[in-house]
Amino acid sequence: PGSQVLMVSPSGKVLARVQKEMNAQLPALSRQAYLRDVLKQGTHFVQARSLAEAVRVVEDYSPEHLSLVVKNGRLLAKSIRNAGAIFLGNYSPVAAGDFLAGPSHTLPTGGAGKSFPGLMVQHFFKRTSVVEYGEKHLAKVVPHIEAFAGVEHLDAHGRSASIRQKG
Repeated sequence: PGSQVLMVSPSGKVLARVQKEMNAQLPALSRQAYLRDVLKQGTHFVQARSLAEAVRVVEDYSPEHLSLVVKNGRLLAKSIRNAGAIFLGNYSPVAAGDFLAGPSHTLPTGGAGKSFPGLMVQHFFKRTSVVEYGEKHLAKVVPHIEAFAGVEHLDAHGRSASIRQKG
């Protein structure tokens, strides 16, 4: 309860396609009641005028997890200062970071990423994790992501990895 989802894109078509896909996948997920509430109460789609404006919105929002599914994502990630963890490209699901890639699963929420990193020894230093998987690399770890997702009853997390392999 209280989870927030924000999608920012200069493309209205992309925003509409994501909304349609989310609604299509929802009936197959085990935590529908919880997810329906999050989608209804805490999910926002913002059409920016440009990619630069989208970055400004993201910086102000300071997400716990940021998925950059854009051309030149590595370059764009260098301009992001306020995010707990950044996931680059189509083959870097948040579930990979949560379960395997290494960033702390305890990341700053509610905009705290403007000042604080995830929980770690260097608690007084600010950092952002960047995760990037290639298609072949993700294919190798999808079974592990799905296994972790199964243990935590987060089937949408598992699907976020496996669905990328289906094209």
